[in-house]
Amino acid sequence: MLAAVQGEVFRWIGLLMLAAGLGCDQRAERATAGADPVPVRASVPGEPTQAQSRLPTTDLYLGTHRITAEVARLPMQIRTGMMFRPSLGENEGMLFLFGVPHRASFWMKNVTVELSVAYLDPEGRILEIRDLEPGNETPGASRSGRVQYALEMPRGWFDRHGVTSGVLVTTEHGPLAALNAGRGR
Repeated sequence: MLAAVQGEVFRWIGLLMLAAGLGCDQRAERATAGADPVPVRASVPGEPTQAQSRLPTTDLYLGTHRITAEVARLPMQIRTGMMFRPSLGENEGMLFLFGVPHRASFWMKNVTVELSVAYLDPEGRILEIRDLEPGNETPGASRSGRVQYALEMPRGWFDRHGVTSGVLVTTEHGPLAALNAGRGR
């Protein structure tokens, strides 16, 4: 019963965030099952107009590869994402932490850097990788409804390093769940 109530609370929080215009880079799933993601458009007050300051970082491990990722955990950080950033280093990325697993969808509004996004499950395992086009507002939706994290990297990084679906992403502290507990740099 408690889990059902918590699930309903999280669903309502998500709907309120969507109504408030949160999630510009990441689009929330409609409340009706199976519906397409709902875009958040420019008319939303408070839409980002400039790049956010560099976010706290953590080292991530993708198999034998180590990268440094900024960690977007707050709604405005997630909403702004890589918007207005002029570049991204080869072994740098942005990790998005979501409160609950869901069907995620990223778009590239106000993003000029070519990116690839990996959608990860609650254990940190890569479910799928999608290439994103700069400026494209068409959502790059995940096939799975179990996305707990998303990792944006320079476009083609995953291919260049042989990182594919099924690879586990971890931190120096262990599983990605450690970041949800507030750990990291």
